Amino acid sequence: MPIIRALRAEFMAGLDLSPPRFIVLFKRGWPKGGEARIAEFPELAQRLRNDYVPIPRPAYVLYAKRDGP
Repeated sequence: MPIIRALRAEFMAGLDLSPPRFIVLFKRGWPKGGEARIAEFPELAQRLRNDYVPIPRPAYVLYAKRDGP
């Protein structure tokens, strides 16, 4: 869907402009889905893999920005 692609591109541009130190991903999504829903957003999944360290918690995963360039 074009609107979803546009929203995702805007979100990723915001992450490029000002990467947050932490990203919180709740394990239970709304209205449905769990952590696997990130697989449907490959640009974000790759960013989390490359630039963040996952810290699992019972109800969420805290992604902490990796140090370095």
